[in-house]
Amino acid sequence: MKRLLINSCVAAIIIALILTSALQAQDSVIQPRETATVIRVVDGDTIKVSYDDKKETVKLIGIEVPENRLSRKAKEEAVKSGQNLLTVISTGIDAVTFVKTLIKKGDVVSLEFDLQNRDIDGMILAYVYLSDGRMLNEEILKAGYADIESNSPNMRYRKRFIKDYADAKEHRRGVWK
Repeated sequence: MKRLLINSCVAAIIIALILTSALQAQDSVIQPRETATVIRVVDGDTIKVSYDDKKETVKLIGIEVPENRLSRKAKEEAVKSGQNLLTVISTGIDAVTFVKTLIKKGDVVSLEFDLQNRDIDGMILAYVYLSDGRMLNEEILKAGYADIESNSPNMRYRKRFIKDYADAKEHRRGVWK
């Protein structure tokens, strides 16, 4: 009986190690990317692109940026965060301004997909890479202009995003100034 318990514990540990290794390796797996051309920056976490001969809206995976204009969603964000509406909108405007320093109309970007390629509204969900290889989603987090998206099946870079978010907060960048 004792031997069976030990064997079961060893098997459970081995399975846990294999699953942990697989999840850690997921960050380093290079996924195929698709090319798109930027049409415009919509807001701090959304861009419009020309992709596959169509105009498409791309929502950046893994991040949430405050709204940059008066809307129902901005009001909801203000209530949820405990901030006043003007602060929420101002932060959203700062985020858009920052994103526009990184990409502009005509730039060629690469799109990397995760488990879910589109959201319920039909927007493409992607990690967006700049021409120099940096990930736009991550750059916005590093600069302190985004929160981590809380409920998404697309989690490939979640550990990196958590680290970037904490670093921006610790060093008082972006909204943490």
